[in-house]
Amino acid sequence: MASQTRTIRAGDNGPVPPDPAEKQRVMRWNNYGIALLDAQQYAASSRAFERLAALRPDYADAYTNLAIVQIQWQRIR
Repeated sequence: MASQTRTIRAGDNGPVPPDPAEKQRVMRWNNYGIALLDAQQYAASSRAFERLAALRPDYADAYTNLAIVQIQWQRIR
């Protein structure tokens, strides 16, 4: 089970430093997807990289890894 909370602050908002746990979570999904790809579990690997892209849409490697999965799975769209 997972949960997530967000705090919305109205008014003047300065920059917020990145959460160190977020980087670990992102890299964990990336490494998990790569491990699944190495095991030729293409559907599960694709889902892991899709989850990674949902967490960090600005992380280009998520989309690159999704493309690699599609190429190796021979499902080029």
